[in-house]
Amino acid sequence: MTDTTKHIAALRGQLANLAGVKSAAKQSEDAIQTAAGKRLEAVDASLKALKPRVFLDDGAAKQYEELTLERGRLQRMLS
Repeated sequence: MTDTTKHIAALRGQLANLAGVKSAAKQSEDAIQTAAGKRLEAVDASLKALKPRVFLDDGAAKQYEELTLERGRLQRMLS
């Protein structure tokens, strides 16, 4: 095997490795998107449940504010 052939074989191996990395990254991205979507649904449900108490309970108001900020982060992540 010549040096050029060895070099080409090594490059092909690296390309195959990169294809595997790309596939794994895509799977991770899909899993993150799915989890973010589920979390957004949970946050929206919590916001809906807290809304009637926001003006009567400081703790509920604080939680509502935190969830509103989280909802914004999730929406940016999903866009």
